[in-house]
This record gives sequence, structure tokens and C-alpha cells, in this order.
Amino acid sequence: MAKLAKLPPRKLWSRQIWESLARYANAPNVRGGVSAEKLGNFKTALTRCMDWIGGVDEDLEECRDIKAGTSLNDLEGRYRADIRRVLTWLSAPDRYSELAARASQFLSIYAARVRMNISANGGYKADADDPLILAWPNSCESVMAPVCKFILEQIERHDIGEEALSDVIPIGLCGRSGCGRFFLIERAGRGRFCSDKCRAGAYQDKLTKEQKAARMRKYRATIKELRRKPIRFPKKESRK
Repeated sequence: MAKLAKLPPRKLWSRQIWESLARYANAPNVRGGVSAEKLGNFKTALTRCMDWIGGVDEDLEECRDIKAGTSLNDLEGRYRADIRRVLTWLSAPDRYSELAARASQFLSIYAARVRMNISANGGYKADADDPLILAWPNSCESVMAPVCKFILEQIERHDIGEEALSDVIPIGLCGRSGCGRFFLIERAGRGRFCSDKCRAGAYQDKLTKEQKAARMRKYRATIKELRRKPIRFPKKESRK
């Protein structure tokens, strides 16, 4: 694989990858092909994950599913449901525990398709070299391999490194019923909705018909009262 270009700090870098995965997963299922925006979101997620494991954009073309003739259009639709399942599970593992088996199986299968070449460093010098030479292969078996490897590494940061789950996996699933969109959590314990619109909608959804009717009557009464009152502008002082 080619040499990496200069990359952002690792924490910022990982958040950018999560953001691109959320954008990919949020794309709606539409018959009749894939839009340029959806395809762009998919490719961004793939290239960022490929960068993470030590590759560059061109290495995507060397993935075996691409070389076998499968288009990015087809792959975009093939894997979205699996990525949605993984992100849903990781957004709240205790709440979505029924997804754990299939999500972890998907991650383990595809992450294993990135194989590392390990060899001894015959010219090793203390304090100057590494005793082992680690190199990624020239190709991955699937475009999903770098994605799943990235996600597994973040899980290990929590399971092995004991970092807070919300720090290493800052993915939330919108709390409004029927939305289903993922978003990035800015601060732990904050953020249950993907937008202000969904936050307001969730509040409205909790109201009974009577409560909604009462709010509407109050709103209309306020508008009516405002229309009755003339708007008075302050008089300008005359200049002598």
C-alpha cells in the first residue's frame, strides 16, 4: 500500500470516520439506482477507513470484490443494512442486545479479511528500529474489511483500554419514534435526537389529542389578541 499523507490527530480522525459511517447508514433505500450523494457518502466512509489501516484511496480499487466486477453502486446497497445493525447495537449495547450476535459476526468475518504481513527486522538497531516489520497486504478481500477493522479497534479501546464507550463510539440513534437516523454525540449524557425538529416532534408525540387541541387553541388565541392590538411606534422627538 502507498505511503500515508499527513492525517489529522487520531481522536479527530476517528470522529470523522464515525460521521462518514453515520451519513452512509442514514441514506434512504430508493429504487432505481444510487444517487451521486449516496455514492459519495459511501466512498468517503470507505476511503477514511482505508486510510485508518494504512492504505490510500487507490487501494479501494484493489479490493477483491471490486476487482471481481462488483460496482460501488451495488456494494453501497449490499452492506448498508449490516452497518445500520452494527451502529444501532453500538449506540446502546444494553438496549439493543438482541442485535449483538449478528453485528459481532459481521464485524469478525469482514475484519478478518485484512491480513497483516509480519516479518523479522534483520537490520534491527536498538532505539532506532522496530524488531518486527508490519506491512498490510496489497489488497483486501472486501471494501468492508477496513470499515470493520476500524470499528473493532474502537470496541477494543473500550473493552481492553477501558476508555468510555461514548468517547470511542460517539454514535447516537435518534430517540424520536420512526426517525431512525444516526448522529454524532458531542458530550456524554447529552443528545437524544438527530435534530431540533425531531426533539420538538418527540415532545409533540407524547401529548394526548386533548393536550394538542389545548395548545392549538392557546396559539390561535394569542395570534388573535396580537392582531387586535395596534402596533405603536415611539414618536420621534422634534428637533428645535
